[in-house]
Amino acid sequence: MNVLAIAFLLSLVGGQLLGWTIRPGVVVYAHDILLVLLLVWAYATQIMDGTRVRLLHSLYAFFFVGLASLVLHISLFGGTLTFLSSLYLLRWFIYVEVYVLVASKKQKFPWTEWLYASSVLFAAVGLVQYLLYPDLRNLTYLGWDPHYYRLFSTLLDPNFAGIILVLGFFLGFGFIKRRPLLIVSELLLFAAFLLTYSRSSYLAFIAGIVTYACITKQRQLALGLLLLFFGAIAVLPIRDIDILRVNRLDSAVARLGNWERGMDLFGESPLIGWGFNTLRFVQTQRHWVDDTQIVSRAGGGLDNSFIFLLATTGVVGLASYLWILNSIILSARRNAVLLVSLAAIIVHAFFVNSLFYPWVMIWLWILAGAAERVQASGDT
Repeated sequence: MNVLAIAFLLSLVGGQLLGWTIRPGVVVYAHDILLVLLLVWAYATQIMDGTRVRLLHSLYAFFFVGLASLVLHISLFGGTLTFLSSLYLLRWFIYVEVYVLVASKKQKFPWTEWLYASSVLFAAVGLVQYLLYPDLRNLTYLGWDPHYYRLFSTLLDPNFAGIILVLGFFLGFGFIKRRPLLIVSELLLFAAFLLTYSRSSYLAFIAGIVTYACITKQRQLALGLLLLFFGAIAVLPIRDIDILRVNRLDSAVARLGNWERGMDLFGESPLIGWGFNTLRFVQTQRHWVDDTQIVSRAGGGLDNSFIFLLATTGVVGLASYLWILNSIILSARRNAVLLVSLAAIIVHAFFVNSLFYPWVMIWLWILAGAAERVQASGDT
């Protein structure tokens, strides 16, 4: 298991570079393949048998809501498009299995240590990218946004790269007392995070620090980190380019338009949404997305995870997913790293679809599983 688990976690560093497009909107990543192999091995060796997880009911509730939202719209989209949409739900379910695996007391693999190592490697690759390949405009024909002079690492998106770096930085909090030398890797993560120039990630960082101060009472450390953050922001190289300015407006206006479309879809089908996840086909039918010229990387999502839930699964789906998040909070009341990370993800999810981004989902489920295993060990 150890070899497969290490390969799975390190494959996350490959990001979008290790993804294969089967058809527009359907991408298989290296970590997907390795995770399936890992889960097959885990079931074959019965390592997950008997594992009781606290989120079970809320997870099943959302899964069946997502499935129902698809079935109820099969007449609108037909069998083929409904099947393709269901792959999104299937991937979500497979990622949830990571949570069950990590929570199992039958295995002793150091998940969080290797996850942290992957984030440090991701940051190092990002810094090399920032120095040697800072301009993504030559890949717009493949559907990527034209980011330049920003760190986007292997995810090819500074916003998602930013939240992964934030999560890595917070995960380091759990190790740094035992291993003071990790201050070097924490500084590496912090520097890489700053160079994303991602406002959503900056807000996620602030939310995480404030949460950390509230639950640990270490207000002096939190204040010091915030002062360091704002001081670093003040001296970041701007290069007199609007895209690097924190107060830039173009992307904010575009995001508001994106939210408006999502709310329009919700208004037309408020109870159960349009199906999880049929958004690419809904937006194509309405000519909001044109995949005939350039395949849109955002055609299957919205720039807000909660509006995304409303549009795809309605109020029923949003309520069931909020149940999941609330269950995580209740089960993690003694785990500062998980609570801080969850706070960062939730804030970030108001500006991009973080809650359903593959790398963020994997991070969240590993942290949730690790926290549950520790808590279960303490209860026995």
